[in-house]
Amino acid sequence: MPVHNAKSPALIHLAVQDGQDGLTRALRRLPMSVIRVAALIVRAVPDLAELRPLAEQASVWIFASSNAVRCFAPVAGEWHWPAHILTQGPGTRRALDAFGRPSLSPLPPYDSEAMLAMPIWSELPGGRVLRISGAQGREWLANALTARGFATEAVAAYMRVPTPVRASVAQRLAALSVPPLVVFTSAEAAQAVRGALPEQWPRLLSGTALVPSERLAQLAQSWGFAAISRADSAAQADVVAAVRRHLPKVRATE
Repeated sequence: MPVHNAKSPALIHLAVQDGQDGLTRALRRLPMSVIRVAALIVRAVPDLAELRPLAEQASVWIFASSNAVRCFAPVAGEWHWPAHILTQGPGTRRALDAFGRPSLSPLPPYDSEAMLAMPIWSELPGGRVLRISGAQGREWLANALTARGFATEAVAAYMRVPTPVRASVAQRLAALSVPPLVVFTSAEAAQAVRGALPEQWPRLLSGTALVPSERLAQLAQSWGFAAISRADSAAQADVVAAVRRHLPKVRATE
């Protein structure tokens, strides 16, 4: 088990409850104290079975996240699945592999722009596309595919609802004495923590935000983080590698 120095910066992982558990476990194997903070929890959208006619008309399904897979795939188990199934990144692909459904993912950084750059869109003669994500998800990809002539539908398989931050977690954040390294890959997860912990949030802003995209970097900058660092993508391996780049700085303070 890693040994932590109490004066070393803590790593704060802003996540969704019951989501990104694998990333948190990987971060906890590093020689840093990791505090996981969740102010949202995932709930499947009711009546997903009603989407069957729409889904079976599509020639391409896109799963935007592992949460989308976990909520949608069990309901759609006996449906007719299309020949082309795309997943946003390695984590989402592994989640779908667990259901015995192979898929293709884009190259890093695994964002909507990378998905749009996949060769499949120039190989297909149009058709219907179903993008499966969470409620209030980013619709940039659906709009871009529609502009290219694909009949694109964006459907929500899950929603994120507020959940109280554990009192013990809030107390640990309040006790931070060194500016932390704050990791988040979801704007919604970070925004929820920001709203749920107004007294502790300034302590997080005193540290470095580590994010996987320019969009999240701009958001972190607008919130006033003291420094911003970038991971190559939201993939677990890339986030962990980015955190490792901060480890020499941590050890130098010990």
